[in-house]
Amino acid sequence: MFKRVVVALVVLSAMVTASLEEASENPRKAVEPTKEDLEKMLNYLLHPRSHGHRKLKRHCGVSALRKLETLCPDFCTVPGNTILHSMCTTRMTDEDIRTGCCPELE
Repeated sequence: MFKRVVVALVVLSAMVTASLEEASENPRKAVEPTKEDLEKMLNYLLHPRSHGHRKLKRHCGVSALRKLETLCPDFCTVPGNTILHSMCTTRMTDEDIRTGCCPELE
């Protein structure tokens, strides 16, 4: 029994010594990103965020109705259209509004 404990301690100390030597030789292996990783990171950084771009103005409520009246004088001719909701929740260009509400004017 005593011999087994001694052998186990010797083997354990050898394993610990080997792993410590390996760790001291390679303190930290630098993981270099692949080309795909770099492209993903770049696409993430270049993807436009809705909160940072205030160039396009949202139209809600009465101002949305006024905007809709200027673009489509007869208001929406497409039945069941939820263009006002879309105008208030997303940034729609004038073309998007005309296409969704009064396509016959284009």
